[in-house]
Amino acid sequence: MNIYIAAPYSCRNFAIAVMTTLELRGHVVTSRWLKDDSETLNDEWARNDLYDVASADALFALNLPGWEDKGTGGRHVEFGYALALGKRIVLVGQRSNIFHYLNAVLVVSTIDEAMDAL
Repeated sequence: MNIYIAAPYSCRNFAIAVMTTLELRGHVVTSRWLKDDSETLNDEWARNDLYDVASADALFALNLPGWEDKGTGGRHVEFGYALALGKRIVLVGQRSNIFHYLNAVLVVSTIDEAMDAL
């Protein structure tokens, strides 16, 4: 399964560990932002993120403790885009906005639960 990982940039190392585990289980992670050390913010990278979300079958939204109401918002855009495209969405952590309460969003507490949900 192709999976996009959305997370606060400051939690990138944790997201990379999740990516590694998913790949070891045979999944393809489409999140190029986890595979390139570039911190460039420009049109190309924004389009890459949208393309990577569209290329995924599912989106893991990492809403880790302490980050429920923080961050720059890119992960929220990715979440909304995946939702609009009808992608399967697994929210890992706590709900923190109205869209997390949609029935289409599976909410789990841990990465292991998220992986089991696949």
